[in-house]
Amino acid sequence: MISFGRKVVDREDVAVLAGKAVGTLRNLGAFKALTPVAGGGRGTKELYDLEQARFLASHLPRTKTDNLPQVPAATDVCALSAEQLRAEVRRVLLEEEQEGVVGDLTIAQADALGEQDLRAWVRGRELLTLEEARMAVPHERRPTKSTMESYYRGSKATRLPEPDAVFYGVAFWTRATIERWNSLERRPAHGIKGHGRPAGTSGATAVPVESAEKTAASVIVDEPTVECSTGDANLASAVTGPVGETTSLGEQLVPAGTTRRFRGAPASTFSRVVRPRRPPANSEETPGVPRGSHPGPVTLPRNGYGGCGTSRSRGHIAESSGLVGTAWPNDVPSTWGGPPWT
Repeated sequence: MISFGRKVVDREDVAVLAGKAVGTLRNLGAFKALTPVAGGGRGTKELYDLEQARFLASHLPRTKTDNLPQVPAATDVCALSAEQLRAEVRRVLLEEEQEGVVGDLTIAQADALGEQDLRAWVRGRELLTLEEARMAVPHERRPTKSTMESYYRGSKATRLPEPDAVFYGVAFWTRATIERWNSLERRPAHGIKGHGRPAGTSGATAVPVESAEKTAASVIVDEPTVECSTGDANLASAVTGPVGETTSLGEQLVPAGTTRRFRGAPASTFSRVVRPRRPPANSEETPGVPRGSHPGPVTLPRNGYGGCGTSRSRGHIAESSGLVGTAWPNDVPSTWGGPPWT
């Protein structure tokens, strides 16, 4: 974390301050005297406090056997008295103004703030790395490391805002930015009250019968099928076989006659025969008609569809449609127990 008003340098800049090569400082063990304010993990760049680096550069040991200097700890701004804090805030804001940095608070506005508000603002200006930003999220909503990384790299609506600062290729966010993102821009976490379906409800959506009657729950399978209208589209779940695609209800409807309910669904109001996408595997090809098509309407046998894979559910569909043993729209001979293709 980079405290309010502090600046950072990397190893190369520490070497420049000391007038030495990075390798020389490494051999002297000089970097061990500094505590990284960012990085330090595997494959990450270490950044150090500028004031501490300056102190080290002016107190370097001459040889490896010389003791390393005791680098003073960085000033804890939050531990300053009210007057010291205001003086530090004025110094930082004046420096930013001279550098052309446009902040969210002017010196006059800072002077007008009460002590507690000023301390809260200073704390919100602390710069956090990605991992520190993750740890700043309350425990009950804290994402995993991989999720936090996806928030940073991804393009979803919940992604992290752009970094407030980037030093030596390391991204930083102010604590205020992370708190705002967590409270306003992230989706509510699972288990948070006030979200999701109301307690005591099943989550199912009731479908009005009047609306359902106007919708055809139809499916095309590899064998001849019947297209029926049901109250809750349970016809699709009753069909046991490969489902190809869903089609809308077409013209030339045939009255269903006697109907049967499927799993509590309202009775069918109409039905029609749907031509197959290809004939059953055990049927004979019709001369002059390419395999995979059929020259005309088909008749539904009682023992299944086309004699190809008898199914109780399909038999129920056939019986419910009132089309068992009948041809539509012209007479096509068929038998009760065999394929309708002969």
